[in-house]
Amino acid sequence: MWKLSKWILVIILTCTNGYDWKCPHSSQWNFTSRSFECLNKNIYVCLFDASESNGLKAVFTGKCGHLDVSREGFKYILAPDLNQVPCTASRYQPFTFTTDGNSQCVLSKSLCKGSGQILANNGSSLTDISCRCDYRHNYDYVIPPKDPCACKPSEEDCSCYIRKCEDDKVMIADYRCMKRVDTILPEDIKCSIISRIIPPEKTDTVDKIQLQSVGSSKEARKNMIFS
Repeated sequence: MWKLSKWILVIILTCTNGYDWKCPHSSQWNFTSRSFECLNKNIYVCLFDASESNGLKAVFTGKCGHLDVSREGFKYILAPDLNQVPCTASRYQPFTFTTDGNSQCVLSKSLCKGSGQILANNGSSLTDISCRCDYRHNYDYVIPPKDPCACKPSEEDCSCYIRKCEDDKVMIADYRCMKRVDTILPEDIKCSIISRIIPPEKTDTVDKIQLQSVGSSKEARKNMIFS
């Protein structure tokens, strides 16, 4: 019965991989490892395969391999050998990445989508994004964050509400209400004036770059996805 289940799983994974297959969830990693009969010191590894992918299709290769650990802010892909690349724009990795149970950087970046929220900065491959309240429309923080210029949604409550100033006043970048006739020097404002910031892309831009770098030198490999 176990052998039958194993072959059914492999058949399902192989067929699905031909269309839009993704690596298993980390909770299913050990089960998948057993189905691949990864014995001794080998573990199940599943990573984005740049040498098998193209501009229209992303291929993830699953196989038995050795445990590998990369530094913070990076993940592994196959190109065709193991290669460290930074996390994609929409994810971050503040601790070491391991190929045991992971196919991409672990944490998804937050979204500044709450009422009155706007993006303060995109963070990095090590850190989450930061949000702030849109003072231009009289939004202020419900709970003042440690840094009013860049609230961290993964650590703080960055909720906003409308706080109207008096009729003769306007809210400035550090959320103070100042009289319209007062002269305010830029150096007197603690937070920067809001400028347009492009949010992290949902698409895997790093993988696309990796594809471009290997595309010109790609050699046709006849090995099956699961070797």
